[in-house]
Amino acid sequence: MTRARPRLTALEDRLTPAAYVVDRPGDVLNDGTGLTGSIRYCLTQANATPDGDTITFAAALNGQAIQVTAGLPIEAEATAGTITVTGPGAKLLKIDGAGSATSIFTVDAGGRGAVSGLTLANAADGGAVFVSAGAVLGLSELVITGNKNLGASGGGVNNLGALTVDGCVLVNNTAAAADPTKSSGGGLYNAAAATAYVTNSTITNNKANTSGGGVMNDNATAGNATVALVNCTVVANTADADGDGNGDGGGVYVAFGGATRAANTIVAANTTGQFPSDVGAVGGTLTGSANNIVSDPNSAGGLTNGADGNQVGVGVDRVIDLPGGLVDLGGQTPAFNLVAGSNALNAGSNALAVDAQNAALTEDQRGAGFPRVAPAGGVVDVGAVEFQAGAAPAPAPAGLVGLDLYAVGPGAGGAGTAKLYTGAAAVASLGDVFPGFTGGVRTAVGDFNGDKTPDVAVVTGPGAAARMKVLDGKTLTALFDGAVFDGFTGGLFVAAGDVTGDGKDDLVLTPDEGGGPRVVVLSGAGFGQVASFFGITDPNFRGGARAGVGDLNGDGRVDVVVSAGFMGGPRVAGFDGTTVTTSPKKLFNDFFAFEPTLRNGCYVAVGDVNGDGKADLIAGAGPGGGPRVVVYGATGLLAGQADGSAVLANFFGGDAANRDGIRVAVKSLDADGRADVVVGAGGGSSKVTAYLGKNLTPAAAPVAFDLTAFPGFNGGVFVG
Repeated sequence: MTRARPRLTALEDRLTPAAYVVDRPGDVLNDGTGLTGSIRYCLTQANATPDGDTITFAAALNGQAIQVTAGLPIEAEATAGTITVTGPGAKLLKIDGAGSATSIFTVDAGGRGAVSGLTLANAADGGAVFVSAGAVLGLSELVITGNKNLGASGGGVNNLGALTVDGCVLVNNTAAAADPTKSSGGGLYNAAAATAYVTNSTITNNKANTSGGGVMNDNATAGNATVALVNCTVVANTADADGDGNGDGGGVYVAFGGATRAANTIVAANTTGQFPSDVGAVGGTLTGSANNIVSDPNSAGGLTNGADGNQVGVGVDRVIDLPGGLVDLGGQTPAFNLVAGSNALNAGSNALAVDAQNAALTEDQRGAGFPRVAPAGGVVDVGAVEFQAGAAPAPAPAGLVGLDLYAVGPGAGGAGTAKLYTGAAAVASLGDVFPGFTGGVRTAVGDFNGDKTPDVAVVTGPGAAARMKVLDGKTLTALFDGAVFDGFTGGLFVAAGDVTGDGKDDLVLTPDEGGGPRVVVLSGAGFGQVASFFGITDPNFRGGARAGVGDLNGDGRVDVVVSAGFMGGPRVAGFDGTTVTTSPKKLFNDFFAFEPTLRNGCYVAVGDVNGDGKADLIAGAGPGGGPRVVVYGATGLLAGQADGSAVLANFFGGDAANRDGIRVAVKSLDADGRADVVVGAGGGSSKVTAYLGKNLTPAAAPVAFDLTAFPGFNGGVFVG
């Protein structure tokens, strides 16, 4: 089916429809003559004649907003004609309901309408659209945003009739009636006996004081309420937005057996209050639903992971770029970009990608020029947007796979310098970052100033008062250059990640030999201290500690992993990132990454090697040991399985004959959405070796590439 506005096909025998043109931005009833005038004039004229008239907008209005002071009614016509309102595109023209205490568009009982190509915004009450019982309405290529319903359910759309929605975005709408029985469906409310068929649409950041932050299907009076969500993206909506404990179903709520079906749809990162809640239900579940992605396994509407093509328990970070927000990907409505290697790619069912008339969807949310199945003859993606050949996916979140850029610094005995690499290619030398210093340079890469360009942090090894320098990724000028750790001379380790959740990576510092197992977090926003705690619960230990940062539990916030340093056993602890700046809470019981008899500690990094939406733990042997690398799956660790059952890979990195340990880092080398492992020799060379996450198994670890970072230097390297 090719989308041609209007989407709703009139069923009547047409008389002679009139073509009205809105040519002025005002909202005055009698402001017009003939076939031109204000929007209220044109709609009033169309309602007065039983012939299915059309209303379009003069090009001179593009870029303006038409502010309405009351609802715009679509009334019943004697011939059941369809009144069609066709805008120039949601980017070009807005109808603003800020002055209206009612819906922007209302469709009376018996009325038939089709509205497309507009932004409908800021209705102060009544939501953007109200569809009466017995009315029929088609909505397409609309952005419905910033509307409220304070007297009834349905912050964006309140449907009591027969509704089709295609290629629309419902965002930032609110259902907030004082009566909790009338404050559901932040994006869309579907009443008993009503039907709503929604395709190729995004429903996000809507709120309901009661249930159904995104969508509410309310069959309270057993009236056969029916909702279908086909190739939709329903994310980051909130139920129980007022926090009174009354509500459920942050994404979708099914009430009293209302027939609710989802196909090829993403339902993820929705909440009830502060808790994950994708699909809620009382007396019902999702029925006949297949090929969906639901992030919260405890609120999946009866869907089971692996059954009927459904993926349950997949973190939103494995699917779309939620932190990046709605962006312009072409077409008339904004959308969420898919991340590299998204679980949505080719995971749908072509047979289920159909409209209300069972015709195949031919375009995705963006409309003309964006095929619903790409390439032709392939398999449809899950969600509102199809990945198109040649398009650039959003990078997978750094908390899961790391950045593509990494920094290499020499071990003890080398010059105070460092180099930057992308893959096997050197892209920059940082020069002499610590002039005259030969105690080694430890490195980390992150976006500390929030400009979307990776910056570089370097810290000194043993032999001088601890110093840190942070270099701007664009200019290589210093964002920070100074002493840290109060003059400690035993050297530091550094890791990077957005611990505070403010959109800027933070720095996690730990001392080397002679220091306690203390972890200090410095904010990327100003480099002030935001956390300080013992990562290993033995404050008398003086072998130092090493840290890694990544999203172990898949909650969208990076967590902190800490290992004991030299002369300690290879003990590892993990801390929930949401608690690190207040009272650090452990994610799993401490365990030994290698044999507990060893006393050389270990190095750690964190990244999603197996692509399950949770960052795994990578451990590298400490100084004096063989270059052994073990990858522990996050799912197993969080379940208390810190043993062989949690091991995803176990191999010797770099030169297997080396006995100086191995330093580890996580990077995104091939942009496939999985973390890749980069290791640096602990000594004997300056060799860096890389392994692609997709190729790592318990039995195999093929080398992707290796390189010599500092030819002629054999004191080992640090990677970060």
